[in-house]
Amino acid sequence: MIGHGPSLTLLASETPPPQLMGAGELDPVPIGFNLKSNVQRYEIASNTGFVIETADSVMARPTIRVIEIAPNAQYAEGLLTGRDQVVFRQSLKTALRPGSPVSQALTIEIEWTGDRPPALRLRAL
Repeated sequence: MIGHGPSLTLLASETPPPQLMGAGELDPVPIGFNLKSNVQRYEIASNTGFVIETADSVMARPTIRVIEIAPNAQYAEGLLTGRDQVVFRQSLKTALRPGSPVSQALTIEIEWTGDRPPALRLRAL
């Protein structure tokens, strides 16, 4: 993720978003963008905790896994209640120490079933 802001939409289109340099609104920077495979990966570095929420029904919830933790990153899994629309929670900022965003990033993998990707929103806590 590059930029700043309180939230952003993930998996919103079949064309990759522009690569941003510097500040601005949050935009996802996917790794190997391919919605046809029903799997998408993102690197996320954040100076606050965050959640990924879905607007889809409980039956259409995606599977979200942390598949890599950068050397200067921490994974602080938050409790999911199953009663709300939150499908992933990172309780703390991802950075352990000052450094580059890439060194502070978590790589997450989102997998879903069905013909279309779920409507997901990443929101800062």
